[in-house]
Amino acid sequence: GAPLLVPTVYLLDQDRHYAALSRREVRASVEGVQLFGQTSVRAASGVAAFENIVLTRAGNFSMRFSVGGVHAMSSYFVVMAGTPTFLGIEQQPCAIPCDRTIENSLLQVANDIFEVEVSLRDKYFNRVGSEEGSVSATLRGYPLLPVDSGLLGGCAARPLSAGGALFGDCSVG
Repeated sequence: GAPLLVPTVYLLDQDRHYAALSRREVRASVEGVQLFGQTSVRAASGVAAFENIVLTRAGNFSMRFSVGGVHAMSSYFVVMAGTPTFLGIEQQPCAIPCDRTIENSLLQVANDIFEVEVSLRDKYFNRVGSEEGSVSATLRGYPLLPVDSGLLGGCAARPLSAGGALFGDCSVG
Protein backbone atom coordinates (compact mmCIF):
# COMPACT_ATOMS: atom_id res chain seq x y z
CA GLY A 1 0.00 0.00 0.00
CA ALA A 2 3.00 2.33 0.17
CA PRO A 3 4.36 4.00 -2.96
CA LEU A 4 6.97 1.89 -4.74
CA LEU A 5 10.51 3.11 -5.11
CA VAL A 6 10.48 5.54 -8.01
CA PRO A 7 10.44 3.42 -11.19
CA THR A 8 12.25 5.41 -13.89
CA VAL A 9 12.15 4.80 -17.65
CA TYR A 10 14.82 6.20 -19.97
CA LEU A 11 13.81 6.66 -23.61
CA LEU A 12 16.64 5.78 -25.98
CA ASP A 13 17.05 6.36 -29.71
CA GLN A 14 18.07 3.70 -32.24
CA ASP A 15 21.75 4.23 -31.28
CA ARG A 16 20.92 3.66 -27.57
CA HIS A 17 21.49 7.33 -26.66
CA TYR A 18 19.07 9.27 -24.49
CA ALA A 19 16.25 10.64 -26.60
CA ALA A 20 16.61 14.00 -24.86
CA LEU A 21 13.95 15.73 -26.95
CA SER A 22 11.34 13.03 -26.38
CA ARG A 23 8.23 14.04 -24.45
CA ARG A 24 6.30 10.82 -25.13
CA GLU A 25 3.76 9.46 -22.67
CA VAL A 26 4.90 6.32 -20.81
CA ARG A 27 2.37 3.97 -19.19
CA ALA A 28 3.01 1.50 -16.37
CA SER A 29 0.99 -1.66 -15.73
CA VAL A 30 1.17 -4.99 -13.92
CA GLU A 31 -0.67 -7.89 -15.52
CA GLY A 32 -3.78 -8.88 -13.57
CA VAL A 33 -3.31 -6.23 -10.88
CA GLN A 34 -4.66 -2.71 -10.58
CA LEU A 35 -2.06 -0.01 -9.97
CA PHE A 36 -3.00 3.15 -8.13
CA GLY A 37 -1.51 6.62 -8.29
CA GLN A 38 0.49 7.95 -11.23
CA THR A 39 0.37 5.19 -13.90
CA SER A 40 1.00 7.48 -16.87
CA VAL A 41 3.88 9.97 -17.11
CA ARG A 42 5.01 12.31 -19.88
CA ALA A 43 8.77 12.02 -20.35
CA ALA A 44 10.90 15.11 -19.77
CA SER A 45 14.24 15.14 -21.61
CA GLY A 46 13.73 11.45 -22.39
CA VAL A 47 13.15 10.43 -18.74
CA ALA A 48 9.83 9.30 -17.20
CA ALA A 49 9.82 8.95 -13.40
CA PHE A 50 6.77 7.38 -11.72
CA GLU A 51 6.90 9.19 -8.37
CA ASN A 52 3.59 8.03 -6.87
CA ILE A 53 2.63 4.53 -8.01
CA VAL A 54 1.04 2.09 -5.54
CA LEU A 55 0.47 -1.67 -5.69
CA THR A 56 -1.88 -3.01 -2.98
CA ARG A 57 -1.64 -6.76 -3.66
CA ALA A 58 1.15 -8.78 -2.03
CA GLY A 59 3.17 -11.12 -4.24
CA ASN A 60 5.89 -11.30 -6.93
CA PHE A 61 5.44 -8.93 -9.85
CA SER A 62 7.05 -7.50 -12.94
CA MET A 63 6.03 -4.05 -14.17
CA ARG A 64 5.42 -3.37 -17.87
CA PHE A 65 6.22 0.05 -19.32
CA SER A 66 4.75 1.05 -22.69
CA VAL A 67 5.48 3.91 -25.08
CA GLY A 68 3.25 3.64 -28.14
CA GLY A 69 3.81 0.10 -29.44
CA VAL A 70 7.15 -0.42 -27.65
CA HIS A 71 7.23 -2.28 -24.33
CA ALA A 72 9.80 -3.11 -21.63
CA MET A 73 9.48 -5.33 -18.56
CA SER A 74 11.09 -4.66 -15.19
CA SER A 75 12.86 -7.29 -13.13
CA TYR A 76 10.61 -9.18 -10.72
CA PHE A 77 10.10 -7.56 -7.33
CA VAL A 78 8.28 -8.59 -4.15
CA VAL A 79 5.45 -6.70 -2.43
CA MET A 80 4.95 -7.85 1.17
CA ALA A 81 1.66 -7.78 3.07
CA GLY A 82 1.26 -4.89 5.48
CA THR A 83 0.52 -4.78 9.20
CA PRO A 84 -2.35 -7.07 10.25
CA THR A 85 -5.55 -5.09 10.74
CA PHE A 86 -8.26 -7.76 10.98
CA LEU A 87 -8.97 -11.47 11.26
CA GLY A 88 -10.67 -12.80 8.13
CA ILE A 89 -12.80 -15.92 7.73
CA GLU A 90 -11.15 -18.16 5.14
CA GLN A 91 -13.75 -20.90 5.46
CA GLN A 92 -17.16 -20.43 7.09
CA PRO A 93 -18.18 -23.03 9.71
CA CYS A 94 -18.97 -26.23 7.84
CA ALA A 95 -20.08 -29.64 9.16
CA ILE A 96 -17.43 -32.36 8.75
CA PRO A 97 -17.14 -33.87 6.20
CA CYS A 98 -17.44 -30.45 4.61
CA ASP A 99 -18.86 -30.52 1.07
CA ARG A 100 -19.21 -26.98 -0.27
CA THR A 101 -21.11 -28.23 -3.33
CA ILE A 102 -24.11 -29.08 -1.15
CA GLU A 103 -26.00 -26.09 0.29
CA ASN A 104 -26.96 -27.93 3.46
CA SER A 105 -23.34 -28.64 4.43
CA LEU A 106 -23.29 -25.12 5.94
CA LEU A 107 -26.20 -26.01 8.25
CA GLN A 108 -25.10 -27.17 11.68
CA VAL A 109 -26.96 -29.62 13.89
CA ALA A 110 -26.41 -29.67 17.67
CA ASN A 111 -23.27 -31.63 18.53
CA ASP A 112 -22.11 -31.85 14.88
CA ILE A 113 -18.35 -31.51 14.56
CA PHE A 114 -17.47 -28.60 12.26
CA GLU A 115 -14.44 -26.72 11.05
CA VAL A 116 -13.73 -23.05 10.45
CA GLU A 117 -10.53 -21.37 9.20
CA VAL A 118 -9.36 -17.83 9.94
CA SER A 119 -6.37 -15.73 8.86
CA LEU A 120 -4.75 -12.40 9.65
CA ARG A 121 -5.23 -9.81 6.88
CA ASP A 122 -3.82 -6.36 6.17
CA LYS A 123 -6.03 -3.41 5.19
CA TYR A 124 -5.88 -4.53 1.53
CA PHE A 125 -7.05 -8.09 2.40
CA ASN A 126 -3.58 -9.64 1.84
CA ARG A 127 -2.89 -12.62 4.10
CA VAL A 128 -0.22 -11.69 6.66
CA GLY A 129 1.84 -14.84 7.12
CA SER A 130 4.71 -13.61 9.27
CA GLU A 131 2.85 -13.13 12.55
CA GLU A 132 3.17 -15.45 15.53
CA GLY A 133 0.73 -16.00 18.36
CA SER A 134 -2.55 -17.77 18.80
CA VAL A 135 -6.21 -17.22 18.05
CA SER A 136 -9.26 -18.39 19.96
CA ALA A 137 -12.90 -18.89 19.03
CA THR A 138 -16.02 -17.87 20.91
CA LEU A 139 -19.68 -18.41 20.17
CA ARG A 140 -22.28 -15.71 19.61
CA GLY A 141 -25.80 -16.73 18.77
CA TYR A 142 -29.21 -15.18 18.48
CA PRO A 143 -30.28 -13.99 20.91
CA LEU A 144 -26.78 -13.05 22.03
CA LEU A 145 -25.31 -15.64 24.37
CA PRO A 146 -22.69 -14.89 27.01
CA VAL A 147 -19.19 -15.88 25.88
CA ASP A 148 -18.86 -18.38 28.73
CA SER A 149 -22.20 -20.11 27.96
CA GLY A 150 -20.40 -23.48 27.65
CA LEU A 151 -22.11 -24.33 24.36
CA LEU A 152 -18.97 -24.21 22.18
CA GLY A 153 -16.85 -27.33 22.44
CA GLY A 154 -13.49 -28.39 21.05
CA CYS A 155 -12.43 -24.95 19.82
CA ALA A 156 -9.37 -24.47 22.01
CA ALA A 157 -6.96 -21.67 21.10
CA ARG A 158 -4.85 -22.50 18.04
CA PRO A 159 -1.35 -21.29 17.17
CA LEU A 160 -1.07 -19.19 14.04
CA SER A 161 0.66 -20.96 11.18
CA ALA A 162 1.54 -18.83 8.14
CA GLY A 163 -0.88 -16.23 9.54
CA GLY A 164 -3.86 -18.59 9.79
CA ALA A 165 -5.50 -21.16 12.03
CA LEU A 166 -7.87 -24.04 11.37
CA PHE A 167 -10.37 -25.03 14.02
CA GLY A 168 -11.25 -28.56 12.91
CA ASP A 169 -13.00 -30.08 15.88
CA CYS A 170 -15.58 -27.57 17.08
CA SER A 171 -19.10 -28.42 18.15
CA VAL A 172 -22.15 -26.57 19.44
CA GLY A 173 -24.50 -28.27 21.85
